[in-house]
Amino acid sequence: MLMGKSLVFPGSFLKGVEASLPTACITLKQSVKQIAKPVTWHLSPSGSLKLNTDASVTTGCAVGGGILRDHLGRMVLAFYTKFGHIEVLEAKARALHFGLKLCGQIPCQGLIAEVDLQVLHHLILDKLSARWLLSNVLTSIRNFLHHLQGSVHHVFRETNKIGRASCRERV
Repeated sequence: MLMGKSLVFPGSFLKGVEASLPTACITLKQSVKQIAKPVTWHLSPSGSLKLNTDASVTTGCAVGGGILRDHLGRMVLAFYTKFGHIEVLEAKARALHFGLKLCGQIPCQGLIAEVDLQVLHHLILDKLSARWLLSNVLTSIRNFLHHLQGSVHHVFRETNKIGRASCRERV
């Protein structure tokens, strides 16, 4: 059905996708055709762990949290922490850093870290420069990833609901 410049498809349109998912909505653009694609969180490969982190800033105060799960999706640990008055990019970097630091205290090799801010993902992978304090956090993140034989991946924020909940609900 057409609603303004968006098409809304019923959930049954997405065959093989969980029925509990909401309807998919795509926006039509004249020069670019966009296709609805369901996004879901995926289990990590057997024997590895997956870390999802997130952070938010409200009224100038930043908080962050995350969850570490095994290859069956079972929670290994969850955390929540306050960062004080910083911007959202630094808060998300610090949440990832805090999670990696916790992972370094348990037997954890082949870690997969997922972040929902593409800018942070690029800063880590491309070794781009940033402000001094953020630069130190990014260097430490890279060191932890190397030590844990880990990798970092960008995911859509819709697949990072548990990471978002952990920073908002104070798990």
